[in-house]
Amino acid sequence: MKFTGELNWNNAFYHSRHSQTVVELPLKLKKGIAISNNDTAATKTINRLVFSINNKQQISSYHEMIATNEDINKLSKKINYFSIPKNFTGLVILTNQKRVLKQYRQYKNGNINHFKNAPSIYFYCWRIVENFSDGSYRPITEWSCSGGGGGGFNPHNGGGGGPCGNGNGNITAKPCPGDPVKNLEIVSSGTSGKRGGTFGCTRKDKKEKCGGVKGLKGHEGLDLKATPNSDVFSMYDGKVVNLRGSFAPGAYKKDSKGNFVLVSYRINGEPIYVQYNHLNKVSVTKGQLPAI
Repeated sequence: MKFTGELNWNNAFYHSRHSQTVVELPLKLKKGIAISNNDTAATKTINRLVFSINNKQQISSYHEMIATNEDINKLSKKINYFSIPKNFTGLVILTNQKRVLKQYRQYKNGNINHFKNAPSIYFYCWRIVENFSDGSYRPITEWSCSGGGGGGFNPHNGGGGGPCGNGNGNITAKPCPGDPVKNLEIVSSGTSGKRGGTFGCTRKDKKEKCGGVKGLKGHEGLDLKATPNSDVFSMYDGKVVNLRGSFAPGAYKKDSKGNFVLVSYRINGEPIYVQYNHLNKVSVTKGQLPAI
């Protein structure tokens, strides 16, 4: 409900079929807020709060989003949970209160596309974004993601795919806020080179053994080049679950991650953790939400 501007109880409607009653409540997002597919903020959406009541009088609630490029003002009076107008082309997506995908329907010219497992075949990631008058937009958080052949997805950072807007009608130079590194590159690790800055058995060490191979040392992270004392942003809105800030700036201790911040994210209901290590300074607090 954080991004909800208005719930129109006067225009709520219900319908029943197969021992199931569905109540749909029109939902308007706050001014300037929209739900966008990947890096495109142009798709039109109809949003509704849906209550489903089964024959045992059990109630479930969902966010129903209808995405299309058609005239949504005319369409909103014709479409509902059980009924799709002729020639409709678009998507009907239901998520629960945790933004976990519960139902996915894709239509073309009024006909549903039948897939054995549509979300695993087609990659869709929808974000809640803030649109600015200059045509730019700022991603706020993921709404729901699915697909990618079951391989998950890489959360978007704050940069987005469009121009950078500052919220005051002005275009700012890239990198966008929240995406501060222009040319991200892996840092070389001594004689191991840039490969040593990647995850896995990637470092050379005659005294070590990794993956059953002598002379290799394991590396648990990904080393990215950054200017000392430059800001580091969480790649995705999440919660700070652990941190350490006791190391002096620039201090290094072998086999230690130094100052770090551990952030938890929830993707399609599953927890994912990313730890940011070797920080000069920690400026967030444990439990902070969102972590940015």
